[in-house]
Amino acid sequence: MNENKLDSVSESFLKVFPTVIKYFILLGDKCSDPEYSYQDYQTLHVLKEYGKVPISTVGAMLLISKSRMTVLVDKLIEAQLIERFPDKTDRRIIKIGLTGKGKELTEKHRGNLKAAVSKRFENLTDDEMEQFLKSIEIIQHVMKKTEWREKIL
Repeated sequence: MNENKLDSVSESFLKVFPTVIKYFILLGDKCSDPEYSYQDYQTLHVLKEYGKVPISTVGAMLLISKSRMTVLVDKLIEAQLIERFPDKTDRRIIKIGLTGKGKELTEKHRGNLKAAVSKRFENLTDDEMEQFLKSIEIIQHVMKKTEWREKIL
């Protein structure tokens, strides 16, 4: 790949994505029960997507330290949103997974987010929505091609 093009892509990525992340974190905060933090919801969404996962894997995916993950997991267990599961092949590994109550809260949160995102984009024209959708598909393709999550799991 052309070095200038790679530099341009990297620079554009670094300019746009922090803003996108902030945009959706703020939106997520408006759609959330204030009892739970952004990291709480992100943990729940990871478990919804991947099922039972080692605590360290969730921490790595979300860039959360081990000490913070311990506090976060204890809080979510106390709230009966997740539970611990010992690994069947290696007892040193503890996995976490959603409870029924956790699945319910996660689905409700996702529904609230989806409604808020839809409201934000309702003023786009059909052409703009089509272009935006195509852009998202391209980003998903790039992420899949670079296997960013597979390296953690």
